[in-house]
Amino acid sequence: MVKKKKDENIEIKPEELLADNWINTPYSYIEKIEQSKNGKILSLMQQSILIKVSEKLQNQINAYYQNEKNKGNQELSLFKEEELIGMAPIRIKLSELGIGTSNYGDINNAIDEIEKMQLRVLSDDKKIISRIPLFGRLDIPVTPKGYQLAKGKDIVTYNRSAGWIDVTLNYESTKHLFNMSKGYIKHVALIAQNSKKANTPDLYFFLKRNTYKSEVFHATAMRLRDVLGMIKYSDDGEIEEMAYPKFSQFYKQVILKVQGDIERMAQLNQVDITFTCTPVYLNDRPQKGEPDYLEFVVKPTQLGIAKKEKDNAKKNIKVREVVEEGIGDRWTALRQQTVSSPVTANPVIVNSEIIEKSKKPSKQEVYKERWGGIVAQYDCIIGKEQISRSVFVKFEKQHYLIRCSPEDKQFIDEHYQIINDEIARLSIGEPVSGFETRLIEIQ
Repeated sequence: MVKKKKDENIEIKPEELLADNWINTPYSYIEKIEQSKNGKILSLMQQSILIKVSEKLQNQINAYYQNEKNKGNQELSLFKEEELIGMAPIRIKLSELGIGTSNYGDINNAIDEIEKMQLRVLSDDKKIISRIPLFGRLDIPVTPKGYQLAKGKDIVTYNRSAGWIDVTLNYESTKHLFNMSKGYIKHVALIAQNSKKANTPDLYFFLKRNTYKSEVFHATAMRLRDVLGMIKYSDDGEIEEMAYPKFSQFYKQVILKVQGDIERMAQLNQVDITFTCTPVYLNDRPQKGEPDYLEFVVKPTQLGIAKKEKDNAKKNIKVREVVEEGIGDRWTALRQQTVSSPVTANPVIVNSEIIEKSKKPSKQEVYKERWGGIVAQYDCIIGKEQISRSVFVKFEKQHYLIRCSPEDKQFIDEHYQIINDEIARLSIGEPVSGFETRLIEIQ
């Protein structure tokens, strides 16, 4: 059992957590780890190690999303193979995990389980399943103590004074773990270290990635069991084992326990969301047994609200800069032209649009113009073609509403988070929460 720090229940002010306690983890990393568990519930120590790997790669992850995509980057993996060959191992100190050297044996047990985790990748022709280790190598410093003849191996003890582990990435798994096309999840970095229930981090990530468009979403109990690593599958996809097959026990022992754990962290300003979960039974079914689905309602905590306000403040700074230097100059020029010329009802043509000199553009006209600017500047390979074909409808409730074809809508929905982040980055004017798609019939 890992000893917790004495100050684990000290309340932390939101502003103290806003600076450097948030990280961006690629969606694919979380998804592939989820799939590789295959019936195993990871310990909090194991999850802390896996999250720490993502945290150690923040410079590369943020550089990819902030820079490379604006250059029309064609590489979907975070690293090229040649980059990994010369890359040093990722060193994780025990102190970064909140673990003392006296718990080194626990670290070894945790790594033993991580070493067993594999990605199962189906070949393009769907004829071969490849089992690929999650990481290339995991190293722990030891001190030699001699040789044990009976077992035919060297005797070692763990070097407690070193206090670190090294993680070496493997390209074959990394190209799946860090497939950047699916976007990322911004989350509290210490979610695993602050949790007391092993299922809390996984359910937290599940909530975060399903509520980027709405605070309410539905999922089946089987889907949730799968996410939490409670279902073991055979190679042909058949269920071999399942933890908590009885829903009443699953709800009480897992969902409600995690809900209480997250509520505890919320009181300490250690997490940005809380949730409620309601089993839903359709068609007047009795309120017992496996429900038709679970309804999750996710709400921001004091920390989550503070984080959003800080992010919006940063956007407003960028907004002012863009308005002063960018598309806003066009309206300034038009106003100057109106002042210097006699007022007339006759229109002038500017960039093929008719604008009456005496008429101030409406709010919707301004946002239509701004949407045109976003489309012109949108240079991310993911969604570029689809956004370029979109048609502005209106702007309301801090959302751009656009029309697009059913095919484009499907693509945008599948890659919504990364496209939405790019649009928010390019947006000018009022803070923008995102955009929504509306279908038009194919003529």
